[in-house]
Amino acid sequence: MDGPRGLPEGRSTFYRNEGGGTFRDATEEAGFADGGSGYFLGVASFDYDNDGDADVYVANDSGPNRLYRNRGDGTFEEAGTLTGCAYNGDGRLQGSMGVGFGDLDGDGWLDLAVTNFAHDYYVLYRNLGSVASRTAAHHPLG
Repeated sequence: MDGPRGLPEGRSTFYRNEGGGTFRDATEEAGFADGGSGYFLGVASFDYDNDGDADVYVANDSGPNRLYRNRGDGTFEEAGTLTGCAYNGDGRLQGSMGVGFGDLDGDGWLDLAVTNFAHDYYVLYRNLGSVASRTAAHHPLG
């Protein structure tokens, strides 16, 4: 089998910390239900837009990757396509497996590195730091 197609897709679940060592499913109310189903394999939480709250990136094998922007009120909006990190630089789906972040160019904005399945190149999404346009530059890795 080459890739996950034909296998049942899963749904991302967002758990909210209720304190006292308990969590509850808050997927719908937080805005993650709109992400649909897929083959989600990697997740990273970081502040991509430098507004002081944690955003969430989800790597999806054979579907669009998701970047959820934290609205600061307990809800998130999907911004992967708008920011340019849902697909590769050619506008194609990839077999995304893992994700990491860091300020690779020292400009104060966190960048994303996404690893992909065999025979597909890895991608560095360089955060251009424009909160208004929230764009990314694609750089193949590997």
